[in-house]
Amino acid sequence: MKWCTRCKKFHDESEFSKRGDGGKGLRSQCKKCRSLEGTERNIAWRAAHPEEARERDHARRVAKGDEIREKERARYAAHPEKGRAKSHKYYTSHSEECRASQRARYARNKPKATEYVTKRHAENPILRMHACVVAEFNLALKTGKASHYLESLLDCPIAQVIKEFEEKFALYGPDPSGRVMSWENHHRFGWHVEHIVPFHVWRKLLTDPEQVLKSCWNHTNLRPWWSDDNWKKGANIPGYKREPKPWMPRAS
Repeated sequence: MKWCTRCKKFHDESEFSKRGDGGKGLRSQCKKCRSLEGTERNIAWRAAHPEEARERDHARRVAKGDEIREKERARYAAHPEKGRAKSHKYYTSHSEECRASQRARYARNKPKATEYVTKRHAENPILRMHACVVAEFNLALKTGKASHYLESLLDCPIAQVIKEFEEKFALYGPDPSGRVMSWENHHRFGWHVEHIVPFHVWRKLLTDPEQVLKSCWNHTNLRPWWSDDNWKKGANIPGYKREPKPWMPRAS
């Protein structure tokens, strides 16, 4: 056993790194404390040198971008809930900065993004039709006005859908952090418009594109749902698992 001078506890000697001139040939602090000390030192340096830290991070991502992204994907796949919680926390405290970054990234990569979406919509016209309905429905929630075609898909007036959603705000109650559903938190990390039976399931069950949209967008198949729960569900329900989605090409 050996005494750690930082945490003031005895640990097994295997918990200490080797050092030639230290007592018993070991360092005075245990591995956990040394790691914590290094983290604190790094945080303090980054706070004192923010510009230099950003330049160093940027240079590292340029040099090892593919390797870093692969590690991030693997880490997220292994711990999806932890990854979502981290993203949620960062987005909540940097919402304006994130939106500005998203707009800038889209503007920078607009040709590639447009090419990718155009290709997918050309191969699957139903995806283009669904995307148009999504855009019109979100606008209708804000304005309270909808086209005759959208209301024919909903099988009711848009005012009735808005009323049903507001009734469900109170019915579903707050999320784990205590937030209550409202129109103000209808965004990426707030609540989503969820299809109880997902769009991709209807595509498997039905062949007529118009019937797919009518079944998917019927007001009885819609509800407001917290983003975390919606992401956990994805496009999967008992008896059906969605095929992996092809990744959009990343811009260099």
